[in-house]
Amino acid sequence: MHANEATGEKEFTGRHMLVLLIAFFGVVFAVNIALAYFAESSWTGLVAENGYIASQEYNSFIAAEKRQEKLGWDARFSHDAIGLIFKVKDRSGSPVTGLDVVVTMGRPTHEGEDRVVRLAETGYGVYSLDMALPAGLWEASLVAKGRDGSEWRRNYRYVNSKAQ
Repeated sequence: MHANEATGEKEFTGRHMLVLLIAFFGVVFAVNIALAYFAESSWTGLVAENGYIASQEYNSFIAAEKRQEKLGWDARFSHDAIGLIFKVKDRSGSPVTGLDVVVTMGRPTHEGEDRVVRLAETGYGVYSLDMALPAGLWEASLVAKGRDGSEWRRNYRYVNSKAQ
């Protein structure tokens, strides 16, 4: 009689070890597949195609920001039930007219709903576009160019609370 038979314990065999190894590596493999799937399906897009080139353009970005500050514009961007609205006034409070306003809209979480739209001047210093957006978080990159070569840029992030 073996010692294991007297105590009622089962013997640990090579077959048991094989089952444990297969189960362990099976779990590791399944977790890796699940993580790879979730990483690929939740792709949020790139901020910069090439980080090195973006870093080389940093000084020109700072110079453009300084030029924009010198303009002294008071600009407001919003989205309401009607659509996108951009209002801009100069330093003295007068409306800024004659701008070419382009807005790049998108979701920060995925690329499926990205769109580029041009706002029309609908009043003195007021640029708008009738456009319904689904509810949720949105990012808007706005570029307003004047006839004199002036340029104003701003990024906005907002939540559209009503599905339209």
